[in-house]
Amino acid sequence: MKSSPAIQAAIDLTAGAAGGTACVLTGQPFDTLKVKMQTFPDLYRGLTDCCLKTYSQVGFRGFYKGTSPALIANIAARTRSSS
Repeated sequence: MKSSPAIQAAIDLTAGAAGGTACVLTGQPFDTLKVKMQTFPDLYRGLTDCCLKTYSQVGFRGFYKGTSPALIANIAARTRSSS
C-alpha cells in the first residue's frame, strides 16, 4: 500500500524531529562539559571534576543550558536531509 506524499512528509518530519531530539538530549551534557573544560582549562582537573562542580553550582539543569538552539538546528538539519 502506497501512502500519500503528505502522510510520508509527516512521517519523515516526525522521525527527523524525534531523532534530532534524542541526539541533542543525550549529547548535550557532554558538549556542555567539553565547552566548559575548553573555555576554562585551569579550572577543572578532568571530566569528573567538571561534572561535579557543574552539578554543585547550577544543578542538573546546568548540563542542558543552551539546548534550545542546538535542538532547533539539529531537528532542522535532520528533517531537511530526510526530504
